Amino acid sequence: MDQETQGVIQYLEKLVEENTAQSRNLQKQLRFTRLLAIAACALAGAFLAALLCIVPPLLRTVKQADGLMEQVSAAVENADQAISQVTQTLTEADKALLGIQSMFDEDGLMNQTGDALAQAMEKVDSMDIESLNKAIRDLGDVVEPLADFFNKFH
Repeated sequence: MDQETQGVIQYLEKLVEENTAQSRNLQKQLRFTRLLAIAACALAGAFLAALLCIVPPLLRTVKQADGLMEQVSAAVENADQAISQVTQTLTEADKALLGIQSMFDEDGLMNQTGDALAQAMEKVDSMDIESLNKAIRDLGDVVEPLADFFNKFH
């Protein structure tokens, strides 16, 4: 065999060895790719399972929060009505206090009543009680014989 043929054979053997090495490397890559694909599927499955475990309770929580917000809204409306009623009551009480205060003003009801009471006391003091008592006794002296007279006819 000549040297040229031997060079070609060596070259072909070298190509076969490189081809075999590449084939082994491709098989390793295929295994790693399959492992990565399996890992990606497992990760996607875990993610999906996590979503299935988290989303329903999260939706229930959101629904409960919505219900609570409605209750809070109703409570705020009730509080607003109560504050309006308290404000109205305080306004009426303020008006009543102004009315009571006006009774004690200089020309108010209490001063007028006090003045009238003072005038009445002056009139009572100005009465002659002794003369009034004497007139009552005299009237009693006159009426007693008349009463005795009319009692006889009964």
